[in-house]
Amino acid sequence: MLLNFEFIKNDKPILVMLHGLLSSLETFYPVIENLKPHFSILLIDQRGHGKSERLGDLYTVEQMARDLKETL
Repeated sequence: MLLNFEFIKNDKPILVMLHGLLSSLETFYPVIENLKPHFSILLIDQRGHGKSERLGDLYTVEQMARDLKETL
């Protein structure tokens, strides 16, 4: 599974941001500038969302959890 992601790296702790269903990582664009001074930020388009790969029509929370674990 190929997941689209963006990583904004600095010397701060990593904050992983996951969007809800029917959304994308772009959901977080309005708050990124406020978070950057405090965190490195990992934004992920979950399976079948945004620019991530689409495989079939049915996505489960369990699949998305496995995708996150493999990405980290």
